[in-house]
Amino acid sequence: TVDVGKGLLEIIVSSEKVLTAARWLKAHHKGRFMVWSLVPDLDPEVFDNDYQDISAYVRESPVLEDLLKYCHSVRSWVQAEAENVAVLLTSSDPKVTQWSSLLCCSHALYAGIEH
Repeated sequence: TVDVGKGLLEIIVSSEKVLTAARWLKAHHKGRFMVWSLVPDLDPEVFDNDYQDISAYVRESPVLEDLLKYCHSVRSWVQAEAENVAVLLTSSDPKVTQWSSLLCCSHALYAGIEH
């Protein structure tokens, strides 16, 4: 788990650890998390249906409008309630990691997060 900025966590998992990540989120952020997943073919019920599949970004490059929609969606979720947490679920696959880095940086720029 990487704290990317206010309200955004990046969780890097192997396919066999997805259930562990879901249990951790439910234990620490029950009812206050939303997952945006770059990992394909996951069952949304694992995350109590608080789940957005964005794995298509890995297969084909998103256009700028897609990145802006992602950033707006994450920011809206985080700002809706003080305790809300946005989760970017990724894997150690190099291509997925590249997109994860792009999305985290895009969100940081969009939200004006300073480190």
